[in-house]
Amino acid sequence: MIFENILEKKCQDLDQEFDKLYNLIVKNQTFIGDLLLVYINGSYNPEVHKWDNLDTKLSPYMFGWGYEGHSETTHKEFIGHYMRNNITRKSLNKEDNSGDSEILDFNESLSIQHEMLVYLKIWESDLFIKRLYNLTNLLSGKGYDWHFTLNGADNKRFQSRSKIIKEKIIKEIKLFVPGLSDSFERAYFTQIRNAIAHSQYSILGRSIMFNNFRENSKTDLKAISFEKWTELFHETLALYIHYIQLLELINEQYGFVARQNNGQFFIKINRKDPIETTEFKAVYFRESFKDWGWEVE
Repeated sequence: MIFENILEKKCQDLDQEFDKLYNLIVKNQTFIGDLLLVYINGSYNPEVHKWDNLDTKLSPYMFGWGYEGHSETTHKEFIGHYMRNNITRKSLNKEDNSGDSEILDFNESLSIQHEMLVYLKIWESDLFIKRLYNLTNLLSGKGYDWHFTLNGADNKRFQSRSKIIKEKIIKEIKLFVPGLSDSFERAYFTQIRNAIAHSQYSILGRSIMFNNFRENSKTDLKAISFEKWTELFHETLALYIHYIQLLELINEQYGFVARQNNGQFFIKINRKDPIETTEFKAVYFRESFKDWGWEVE
């Protein structure tokens, strides 16, 4: 269950942090069009070199939703539907007028397992992590990374994912927007994400027990209460809501600027293929779709 008062409070606490993030990125980015690349999903696709059914040879440097974007849209629709249909104005309180605590605990247990699916959809999203990684790059005064990918060897996928979130995102953001970094640390737990992904948990009473707990670990959690879960789940939702709002702001702001120049805006491509070089290309804001393309509408 999503508690409106908890979510609103967490969203309000993050308003200023995301304002700082956006303003610092605009100030620190090395090229004015880099932030737009985060929104349009600039990507390197070497598979282009194998395409033999086209008259014109395409560049492997592309933008657009692709598989990552369509996947994010699918899960965004699910998360939005869940939020609209599972939000309450009640306060988090174990007291129940019926006095039947066993029924209350059972309903909470089912609700939490649905919430776990939402939590997993957010923290497992390739594009969510890719965009956060590149936002952090721009925040740090680095260029947009066209070659970033999460598609490593299967047995290293979860490890690299966690390392990117903790070392390349949370740790780097702390240097510039510590309040936002703290929010990520409250929301993201590798152990919890993995326990949900592999069904390595059980619910006993009003506690979530983790089967992947390691006795010799200084950071692993053996269990958390329902109240603790509610806090970190709502923290994740607040971050996700602001992430979506930030993307909308980027598109709105760059679209506004492009309109002043017949829809045109320039992006920078840091090429490594076929040789390492920098290329500047025009993209065009398409008013009818509120999106971007290589050609004027």
